[in-house]
Amino acid sequence: MKNVQPMIIAISGGSGSGKTTITQSIIAKIKSDTNLKVATVCLDNYYKPFSDLSLEARKKLNYDDPNSFDFDQVYYDLLALSNNQTIKMPIYDYKNYTRSDQFTEINPSDVILYEGILSLYDPRILDLSKFKLFIDTPSDERLARRIERDCLERARDIKQVLNQWRSQVRVMHRKYVQKQKEDANLILPWYTLNHEGMSIIQNAIIKIAQGNEF
Repeated sequence: MKNVQPMIIAISGGSGSGKTTITQSIIAKIKSDTNLKVATVCLDNYYKPFSDLSLEARKKLNYDDPNSFDFDQVYYDLLALSNNQTIKMPIYDYKNYTRSDQFTEINPSDVILYEGILSLYDPRILDLSKFKLFIDTPSDERLARRIERDCLERARDIKQVLNQWRSQVRVMHRKYVQKQKEDANLILPWYTLNHEGMSIIQNAIIKIAQGNEF
């Protein structure tokens, strides 16, 4: 096998599209089939803290707007990882709508999976990314998944979730998220489990990470 260089894989798609599920599937495949080290960087952890605002004010912010993310820090952290440096990734506190005071230390790895609704948004990060994937899931399925996640896992009120979807998530998806398809190397339909498409992606990532042509 050729010398392995750190490779950044950017995985994007709308809220509830299945990004986390697919990321976990790629990790499992890499670990089972190779000796490559893999790390995950989640864009959600890079929300700006907005610590100057009250909790009630932070709840009203549009978290699907690109301006809510600290893309500068994302870029410099990914750049550090690509140069085999350890980073301290922030941890976002969904209950208090701000960053916690804790960090996750991420060590240099052969493959870095960077996932989020706007992971293909910043041109600097696009230049760092070796492979760019967009998960294309219908809006009705994404809404159902978001309700399950936010109400069950994040203790959100159903009315709040639906209002946020109508006033922010849907609007930002049409304005920013779906446009990222233009920069993706591959678009994966994901209404139901697309095992064939997932297998192609997994094998492609492994071959590229090992320095081979796909």
